[in-house]
Amino acid sequence: MDLLYQRWLPGQWRDPVPAPLRVGERMAELESGGWFDLVGVEMIRWTHLLTPQSARGLWGTFPNVRELDPDRREAFLHGVAEVVAGQPGGVAEDHYVTALYTARRRTDPEA
Repeated sequence: MDLLYQRWLPGQWRDPVPAPLRVGERMAELESGGWFDLVGVEMIRWTHLLTPQSARGLWGTFPNVRELDPDRREAFLHGVAEVVAGQPGGVAEDHYVTALYTARRRTDPEA
């Protein structure tokens, strides 16, 4: 997909580690305000199987793709479908990580 982004959406750098997955930074942020005790995190990993058509549908919802003019958007989405179709069995695994942060609200009246 990186080649598609370079061709059709140049300059749109994608951070490989989104802010919610920078656990140390996020936990420090939650703990710093004095509002929470017992801050914890659970990383939930899951996979979504994509067909060429479902990949087109998914990427077609992304704001940066929707903002492309119709011809460029169609070319990009066609490229996405081709990448998926080229995978074994014509299906791609799209891996996700969901960070679930939990905390107990501090009851200390001095906080």
